[in-house]
Amino acid sequence: MKAWIRDFDFLKFREELQFLPGEFSVVSATEYAQFTGAPNRRFFDFALDKAIQQLGVPGSCSAQMGLVIPKQEVALFFDELRRLNTSLFEYSYRHESPNLFFVEFNLEVRKCSQPVTAVVPCFNSDIALLETSLRSVMHALDQTGFPESCQLLVIDDCSTNSADIQALIKRLFDNDSRVQFSRLSENRGVSTIRNLGIANSRNDIVLFVDHDDTIEPLHFNLLAQDIIRKNADIAVGNMRFPDRHIFCAHLSEHRGFLIENGFGSGIAINKASTRVKSLLGTGELYNNKSRSHFEDWELNSVAKLLDWKISITPYASYFYTYMPTGRDSTNLTLKRRASLLTPLYAIERVKQLSRENAYSYLREYSQCLVEQMLTSEERWDLERQELLKRLCAAQQIVLPNNVTIQGLLPNALPIVVPQPNRVARAKMSIKKWEAKLSSNRVLYKLYYCTLRPALYSFYRSVRFMYRIASGKNA
Repeated sequence: MKAWIRDFDFLKFREELQFLPGEFSVVSATEYAQFTGAPNRRFFDFALDKAIQQLGVPGSCSAQMGLVIPKQEVALFFDELRRLNTSLFEYSYRHESPNLFFVEFNLEVRKCSQPVTAVVPCFNSDIALLETSLRSVMHALDQTGFPESCQLLVIDDCSTNSADIQALIKRLFDNDSRVQFSRLSENRGVSTIRNLGIANSRNDIVLFVDHDDTIEPLHFNLLAQDIIRKNADIAVGNMRFPDRHIFCAHLSEHRGFLIENGFGSGIAINKASTRVKSLLGTGELYNNKSRSHFEDWELNSVAKLLDWKISITPYASYFYTYMPTGRDSTNLTLKRRASLLTPLYAIERVKQLSRENAYSYLREYSQCLVEQMLTSEERWDLERQELLKRLCAAQQIVLPNNVTIQGLLPNALPIVVPQPNRVARAKMSIKKWEAKLSSNRVLYKLYYCTLRPALYSFYRSVRFMYRIASGKNA
């Protein structure tokens, strides 16, 4: 069994390692800097990723790995593991030296014991990317426990190249009864597509894959086993990006608010859950007002506000395609506003099920904004400041659908706008330069495939070291 230890722990406790079993691989902080999240979580996800990657088994696998954790970090580390609420691993630990714990993990990916439905929304899809995506989805469905009962729903949102999409589906799956293609007569947005996929699914477990993304063969088994074995309402996993960094799915520090997207794409829904059914009873799972972007952000926030059971698989089996000319990628203002307004939309949806909690949720969100402003590295705190002024100064607030909530917050609430540090300013300069370069598609594509991965890898390493040096939880 391979065991991992961080380089600074190795140097500090080298003499004590002789009391621990097995051989150790030393890993530096820069090696797991491409993972997002807290330091312990980065270290754990790095080791787990290596353990599963080395197996190479398509649909199911089992493995073992070990981690060496200092005594003073063990309680926090185990708390983070419990919050994942995943069935991917079981662990045991031994305290065999004064300052070190040896934690042994048994990893297991089982073929899911229920059929699943995969939903792929399409809109003006790149045919080559769509073909790659659909092939990966079908391969993953074939690795499940009941592939013959699985379902693939490809729903076209009135694309201009609908004929090409339909021809691709016919060429790939002409004789496969599990695959269903449908086209809307008018463009209604990705939220409507996802809601239609859930409504038309004949299976209780529904998973989503974007039309330009791909997944590993074990992706559906990973998420479905958490829904089945943990009775989860939502199951999510990590994501891999083209520049080789890995987004670690996580729960935000605040119970109810999703200031950033903690789940990412490729989530799985348990439509048989009573909690999910109650939200479906309001008419929709995804908010149809989020027609074209960030629809998953709001659902994630709603899930937290309603105390859904959430399982997080700390392995990146989902490959996210970052489109360099896409609106969500290049329009930073759109993303910033979404991060501010998403909780307001979520609170309004939750009101349909628990109206009495709206006041406390809004107050909590406002306090969350204050804390974010005190610690954020982003210059766009000015936008957050304006929203907070509205929340604090007014005796009422009008939410997006013109519903008014009285008595929000006291007027006197501190508003502080910190200046961005050098690392944040560097990233902002890179983003501005990329926005200008994107006007030339040839140059941007060349930059995107060559210089960008190295540039962002270097930036994340510098940011990681800066946060450690400044005492922040990276």
